[in-house]
Amino acid sequence: MTLNERQTRIEELLNHLGLWKRRNEIVKTWSRGMKQKLAIARTLLHRPALVFFDDPTAGLDPVAAASLHEDIANLAAQEGVTIFLTTHNLAEAEKLCHQVGIIREGKLLAIGHLDQLRTHSSKPQLDIIARGFKPQILES
Repeated sequence: MTLNERQTRIEELLNHLGLWKRRNEIVKTWSRGMKQKLAIARTLLHRPALVFFDDPTAGLDPVAAASLHEDIANLAAQEGVTIFLTTHNLAEAEKLCHQVGIIREGKLLAIGHLDQLRTHSSKPQLDIIARGFKPQILES
């Protein structure tokens, strides 16, 4: 990427995220939400095909979180980038993700659209882990 291409790309991303007018300010004085947006701009600078976000809205107030959700969704659509999002917030996952994977203790338990996962999880389930059962007990 040439210097001119890089400068054009920086302006494009900062404009999209609403940071261009504040580009000459010291970042240390920015809000946490603005810093998160800057981190996203830095991540997307080189047009990656895949981006990993780890709780990007953690610690943000609801208004800043909603704004960041919108920015991430718009950039993903516009840039054609795949976003891998880790979050405990299912509402956030529902807004940003086409597919959701549920992981517990490092094991992938389910994957699919959140509506599908809700449908399957509404059924009561009991998992029994044991040893020493005789075949006759397991068959009944």
